Amino acid sequence: MELKDRESTIYLVPVDGGAPLLLLSGDFQPGDPTWSPDGKSIAYGGESEATTNATEIRTLNLESKKSETVPGSHGLFSPRWSPDGQFLVAQSADITQLFLYSFQSGAWRQLPAPKPPKGRFVGWPAWSHDSRYLYFMDGLDVYRARIPEGSVELVAKTANTDIICPVFAWGFWFGLTPDDRILVLRDRGIEEIYALDLEYR
Repeated sequence: MELKDRESTIYLVPVDGGAPLLLLSGDFQPGDPTWSPDGKSIAYGGESEATTNATEIRTLNLESKKSETVPGSHGLFSPRWSPDGQFLVAQSADITQLFLYSFQSGAWRQLPAPKPPKGRFVGWPAWSHDSRYLYFMDGLDVYRARIPEGSVELVAKTANTDIICPVFAWGFWFGLTPDDRILVLRDRGIEEIYALDLEYR
């Protein structure tokens, strides 16, 4: 199944085709859903249409269709569920901080910031396949935090690479392969011409 969010709804779409199933709608505007490792729940961020700038993280049990707010998640969005199911990570509303939620302790804590807060941007959190590390972009560099300790190290400098975000033309993006190698999308511009062999495409 594939999750898709559009405006204030989230649909469940069968990967082999079929009609989308409406999972969420209403006055709470959900977005950026993420699967639980067992595939039985999703976590998502959003805000109420009645209250602006009131983001929070919620989880939805797909069997019971019951949605619950993750305690202490006010002001957070864009959750990412760890592959081992023990943690959620989310961004602050001003996209300058990352917070880690432990399902065991039921508490959030801020991850250490590798750079001064002024003018910084933290985004694109991505879990390693074994949940031991959380990778994220701070400015134009990629860091990883050891989980659960939270110690941070620089793993890739991209300041001199013409990377681009596939969604927002003004932003940046990176991702991870299944074996935790770093992926970036480069901006090759519009000044090159390529030939495509139609017989061997």
